Amino acid sequence: GSMGEMAGEQRKIATSKAAMRQVFTHVAAHIQSSPDKTVKVGLCSFSTRATLLQPPGPFDQNRLTQAIQDLQPDGNTAIGDAMTLALRELLKAGVESKAMIVMTDGENTAGVQPDRVMHAIRRNDNKQSALTDDVKVFLVAFDVNAKAFEKVKSAGASVMESRDNASLERILTAVVEEVLLEKSR
Repeated sequence: GSMGEMAGEQRKIATSKAAMRQVFTHVAAHIQSSPDKTVKVGLCSFSTRATLLQPPGPFDQNRLTQAIQDLQPDGNTAIGDAMTLALRELLKAGVESKAMIVMTDGENTAGVQPDRVMHAIRRNDNKQSALTDDVKVFLVAFDVNAKAFEKVKSAGASVMESRDNASLERILTAVVEEVLLEKSR
């Protein structure tokens, strides 16, 4: 897949992994400063199909880091399928505050369209008959024009664009901070 392409000095997959490791470090620091708060984190990957790498559970930096270590670019870009899988897992996790962060370097090329998933989330339209309209969805467009995700944005997702490692880490850290601060309220 396109994550194997170069973005600046390194492959996009390497940049993405480095940014995710930075996010994990940020979450770990937050948990250390607020040990009374429970933070659950899950992880999905997607190419031609979405895969659950780590079901939502108590934050485990080592396990999450290991889960991203072996990721390799492959196939298409099934953003909507990944959102559907992440939502299903979020609902199973039994958490009060729910958020998903979707990082992609390309437009949806396989599976269900992400704007359809976003509309379903906002309408509480799911097989579990669960309330989902409070789920926060952040889509980070890495090395791809964020305008490609206007339909997802108009359906209710926050969409941000990143062009390099520094902005990717900055955006992901800001999003995680927003999610964690919301959780702390």
